[in-house]
Amino acid sequence: MEATLKKGIARAVIITALLSTASVAFAADVIVPEEPAPVTPIFTWTGFYVGVVGGYNWGKADWTIQDTGDYARFDANGGFVGGTVGYNYQFYNNVVLGLETDLSWSGAKGDIPCPNADFTCETKNRWIGTLRPRLGYAFDRFLPYVTAGAAYGNVRLSARDNTTGDTFSDSNTRFGWAAGAGVEYAFTDQLTAKVEYLHTDLGRDDYSIDGDIVRGKWRADGIRVGLNYKF
Repeated sequence: MEATLKKGIARAVIITALLSTASVAFAADVIVPEEPAPVTPIFTWTGFYVGVVGGYNWGKADWTIQDTGDYARFDANGGFVGGTVGYNYQFYNNVVLGLETDLSWSGAKGDIPCPNADFTCETKNRWIGTLRPRLGYAFDRFLPYVTAGAAYGNVRLSARDNTTGDTFSDSNTRFGWAAGAGVEYAFTDQLTAKVEYLHTDLGRDDYSIDGDIVRGKWRADGIRVGLNYKF
């Protein structure tokens, strides 16, 4: 009986030792998986944005005096600054379609001696705005695009008497078109900046200047820079 008990205890000790050894070996072979690295979100251009825009327009002004047929063309250049509101949607294939509107104060103006040398003729664009779709292709945070749409603004024509200093003027709010291209870059998920070329044409209109009807026109090629905040 005692011999049998001793054999049983010996077997239990051996089995326990073998199980312990196996457990240690199994634990050594187990590979604990590492936690995956956090995924950086992919930037998207989709969303509303607001911003500021400014630049310089190299404009041309036309005057045609209806009664006499006298015609003049001269430069009417100047800077502008204003605000922008827009929305972009980025499709799965990275095509970006957007709609943008802006409104700016303008200082573009120029003058020339009138056909009547006693007067100086001046054209001034006092404010200007556009409403334009934009179509681009996103290279991650870099967005080249083309744009075209409606333009509107106020154009004033004036004739200044060089002797008395009296000024005769008339102004009209004109509607026309604008088209161009640009590039925009997202520095952060919210802050973007753009550089854009835009041709603007406000068309022709008739102005009454001291009893004379003058058909006037103003159009311009401009370079614009903008800073936008995307929501």
